[in-house]
Amino acid sequence: MIDVMDDASAYMEIIKKNIEYEHHMKYGDWSEKGLYEELYEVICEIVCVKHRTVKVNGEDYPYELVCRTAQCP
Repeated sequence: MIDVMDDASAYMEIIKKNIEYEHHMKYGDWSEKGLYEELYEVICEIVCVKHRTVKVNGEDYPYELVCRTAQCP
């Protein structure tokens, strides 16, 4: 279980770096910070928590397809 948590934490840090999260939180428009936080959380959930399907724009897609498209580990 610890390895899974370590992996998830590592992926979350990589995601933060890839989307320049800290920069947007520090310098971004205050009205967009909530949206950016929500997007970060959604990306982390997709990458770190396996689901059978993922709902995108109201449509269910296989998890593997969404992850392949998003280049999940």
